[in-house]
Amino acid sequence: MLTEEDAERLIRVRCEAKNHDYKEFLRWRGSTKDEKLELIRDILGMANIQDGGKIIGGVRDADFSFVGNAEDDVASFDQTELNQFLERYTDPKHVCIIYKHEFDGKRTVIIEVPEFREIPIICKKEAHSSDGSNTQILKRGQIYIRTDKGSTEAISTVEDIRELMGRALVKKSDELLHSKKRLIDGKPLREEGEDLLKYTSEVDAANDFFEEKIGEGLKKYGHWELAAYPIDYNPQRFPNYSEIGALVERSVVRKTGWDFPHTDTKGNVNNFENGRESVTVFDARRLGFNRITIEGYRAYFSGLFIWKGAFKEGEKTDVENGKYVISFLSIIFQITEFLLFIKRYFADIATGSDLKIAVFLHGAKDRKVVSFESGRRLYGDYVSKIDLVKANYKGSFAAIRASDLDIAKELILTVFEQFNWDTIREKEGLVTNWQKKLIEGDF
Repeated sequence: MLTEEDAERLIRVRCEAKNHDYKEFLRWRGSTKDEKLELIRDILGMANIQDGGKIIGGVRDADFSFVGNAEDDVASFDQTELNQFLERYTDPKHVCIIYKHEFDGKRTVIIEVPEFREIPIICKKEAHSSDGSNTQILKRGQIYIRTDKGSTEAISTVEDIRELMGRALVKKSDELLHSKKRLIDGKPLREEGEDLLKYTSEVDAANDFFEEKIGEGLKKYGHWELAAYPIDYNPQRFPNYSEIGALVERSVVRKTGWDFPHTDTKGNVNNFENGRESVTVFDARRLGFNRITIEGYRAYFSGLFIWKGAFKEGEKTDVENGKYVISFLSIIFQITEFLLFIKRYFADIATGSDLKIAVFLHGAKDRKVVSFESGRRLYGDYVSKIDLVKANYKGSFAAIRASDLDIAKELILTVFEQFNWDTIREKEGLVTNWQKKLIEGDF
């Protein structure tokens, strides 16, 4: 499900983008047919972009301030009713999920639009305006997409068609690769040897960068560290800065209310001698939300990618024993998103390489795994007794591409075990189920 924290993050982004569409007034029952068709058009466009998107109500167009939706407008949305209307215009059938949240007495409706599962969504029925102008709102046989400017348009360029069909082919080829996993697993792995030493200076420089820019916040709240690199060292996998920046953007995962990795767009993204870097420090408390986001990454020409981010739970404590906490869903989603990003990122630069992936949770000692989900309680005292929780994986890129969710699951299980969740492997279906919900946007 889209948690309250995810909804908060969506509202505080304060800028419209390809995957986020903000509407000050959003209602379903009681709106005109033209208004419903315009909303369906936006849904069609979001269904055809990478990771889908979200339509957020109650945010003012002029300055992206959260003003909220009227109570009756929120109540007007029924998920079944919306999807039945949507089904008239989508081929293949596509469904959305509706969430309703309230912050500081203000209500919002959020429509989650998953990315297409196998093939792009085509509009199967024409629709014209009912205002007498005969303006065409939807065109039969058309494929709609969201643009970088945050508008919905019919696909019209060769580049957009190529990108869309490329994603559809990747989905199909990933499915075939998964079926051939046993053959891929049999390939011997390259040893790290001297290549590992060549990454040392880059890792040290990255750590210095994080310490200078966001070190204080990471230490205060505890933090994630996620890293990946091709085992065969090549200092120039990218020809220039623009290529590395473009690849990060193409690989971004937008499955929840916050993109991974997040690139700051307000002067804190820069090119440095060996690659590209970004830091984000966003204090939403000034907007009335009890959240602060601290994160950053470095992407090196060698292919080394390192990301660090403060725990979203910050200094939240368990009411029963006062221990700092971390959400079990946060662990599942963070690692799964990282593997999905890695699968996208290295597809262009390390197809034939073996990769090393490392996951660290700093400041884990005495932190407890809990559930913030309504109706779901974890019955157990899952507390880490070590400060640094870690898990890693080494394998071919082909294996990662074929089995990213399985690899992510193994990393997740290893992390949970270090929080003394000794029975987690008996319940690994719980992890698989939430991974599926994340990928399909059904959470």
